[in-house]
Amino acid sequence: MVLTGQTIGTNEKAALRIFDLCGVTMRKKLSIVGRGTVGCLATAQFLKYTDVDIDWIYNPKVMPASVGEGTTLLFPLSLKNALGLSWSDLNALGATPKTGIYKEDWASSGNKFTHSFPCGATGLHFNATAFQNYVFDIIKGNPRVNVIEDNVSDYSKVDADHILVCAGSPKYDDGLIKHEEIPVNAAFVTQCYWDFPRFTDTLTIARPYGWVFGIPLQNRCAIGYLYNKNINTLGEIKDDVKHVFEKYKLEPSETTNSLTFNRYSRKINFTNRIIYNGNSSFFLEPLEATTLCLADTFNSHAFNVWFNDVPLSIANDAYARDISDVKAMILLHYMAGSAFDTPFWEHAKEKATTFIKSLFTKNDAFAYNVIRILDGKKIDLDVYNALNKTDDMGTWMDTSFKTNIHNLKIDGLLRSYNEDKICTKRYSKPNWKTHYGGAIPYAV
Repeated sequence: MVLTGQTIGTNEKAALRIFDLCGVTMRKKLSIVGRGTVGCLATAQFLKYTDVDIDWIYNPKVMPASVGEGTTLLFPLSLKNALGLSWSDLNALGATPKTGIYKEDWASSGNKFTHSFPCGATGLHFNATAFQNYVFDIIKGNPRVNVIEDNVSDYSKVDADHILVCAGSPKYDDGLIKHEEIPVNAAFVTQCYWDFPRFTDTLTIARPYGWVFGIPLQNRCAIGYLYNKNINTLGEIKDDVKHVFEKYKLEPSETTNSLTFNRYSRKINFTNRIIYNGNSSFFLEPLEATTLCLADTFNSHAFNVWFNDVPLSIANDAYARDISDVKAMILLHYMAGSAFDTPFWEHAKEKATTFIKSLFTKNDAFAYNVIRILDGKKIDLDVYNALNKTDDMGTWMDTSFKTNIHNLKIDGLLRSYNEDKICTKRYSKPNWKTHYGGAIPYAV
């Protein structure tokens, strides 16, 4: 099948990727490895928008994570389009609507604000395990899907034209780009059970040793403390998170999870036969819930490479650009600092400031557009290649940048990085159509 795409806006022009069937080519066989959240979404999308036969391969001995997850506006729309899911289905999974992101003690003591979503548009808080099982049960009986229980390590032996790997994490070596500017590398998650959700925003609360998320599900709230294991101990985290439990009158249970993680992306993510997604492709951190939005976007890029003949160089360039923009957006928070003067925040602020300054020095597209937004202009989409044709940057629209930059109190700081006015000049990225010799169909 050949796929094209169009972008439809909400009240705030939040990008909605829609795939439309428009032609028939050679029938292909696809293998999707992994049945976590990204593997479930990918299988549903390729099943919906192509006529390919799918081998869905997963290791039954690997159990999905049980913590709650939050999303941007895109994910629930993708579920509706690919699976026809409604709030009736999501209610059965313990999901709740996400109306925004509440932020506290970022930039300075007592600083509180909400990154609200547009009226009529919501993200999602959901139980990842329940979601994965629900989607798996829907799809496994489809005659075009062959479910295979296997632990695949040698993809050269997989009988498929194309393989989408959504399982496991890559070896943390020189084959990856290491995003160690992200200052957190560990998390302690506690499940707090309740009779009903007490708030509809995701909580993001700055604390002395990092920051805390709160994800409200119907019967529990997942509280996660993100920190740097090289600076603070798990004991310090367990002691400090008690302040959050007390403030929000949450009763911590014995259901906890302590984990560490790397921050990385691949140097080359897209090839003709194998494409990676989910943790197999990248991970930065949970702030702003960008992981599933990026994964959805990379599914779209995979469609383009395999079914629209988009050059691999275009897809890999778009991948690198998406990762860089999200990383920069996350680091704006750490650059702003917090109410706390601690070794963690000294480290976080220094790392973030150095990275953001470097973007201004080289007139990166992110810095160029941040200055445009501060000057009251829209994000300039022409500086990106065809696969980035949305009205957001780093998953944020211009209104989100305005809200967060103002409330993080970094307006003047960002302008000071552009004293030589380099980022008010036209960004000099070559036009992709000229470079590649014509228009390329895209799906975003």
